[in-house]
Amino acid sequence: MSLCFALDLSSPKGSFCAFETLPHLNVIFEKELPGTFTHSETLLNEMQSLMVDHGVRITDISKWITSSGPGSFTGLRIAYSTLKAFALATSTPLVTVEGPEARAKAFLEEQDPKTKTRPIDVLSYLTADKFVVSTFELKDKQLKKESEKIHQGSEFLGHPDRIVLSEERLGAGALYPLRSRHLRFFAELSSQREHSAESISDLSPLYFGSAHFD
Repeated sequence: MSLCFALDLSSPKGSFCAFETLPHLNVIFEKELPGTFTHSETLLNEMQSLMVDHGVRITDISKWITSSGPGSFTGLRIAYSTLKAFALATSTPLVTVEGPEARAKAFLEEQDPKTKTRPIDVLSYLTADKFVVSTFELKDKQLKKESEKIHQGSEFLGHPDRIVLSEERLGAGALYPLRSRHLRFFAELSSQREHSAESISDLSPLYFGSAHFD
């Protein structure tokens, strides 16, 4: 058994899950954190409760996985700080993936195969009035990011020939916010980066205004 723990706090409602990757993908438990923007107050207690209930120990985890962003920078920092601490304490790797790519991949895995011929616009929450649109297309069975742009207010209207995946606060297109279970496809994502316990001390998430979005 290869046991992984995924955590996402990039949007108002955070979540975490534990899943097996061998012999096949199998989500053992998933928890959406209660409330919004209270991740630092509830995360560790909720983690401990679920892990005890399912007989999972910190030392059972072979990989820690989280979204590198974009999203709420405070939430991203809490997720990074928490998993970096566990990775260091247990000498296990931390894997980061870009949230929009994880959402697009999970959507394609869960939806009708006919949707795979259409571009996907993934809307990610940044602040109360800013969000980023990441556009993906499936080429040669691999997701390719075609563009990424920050939008403000209601200027983004979408395109009728595209699939739009939206977060709760944005309310455009299909409501499909990033959840921790979407990170279970990390091994198939081009944005996947694995960091050893020795190399994560300076690791930091993406956020709006960084060079990533210039």
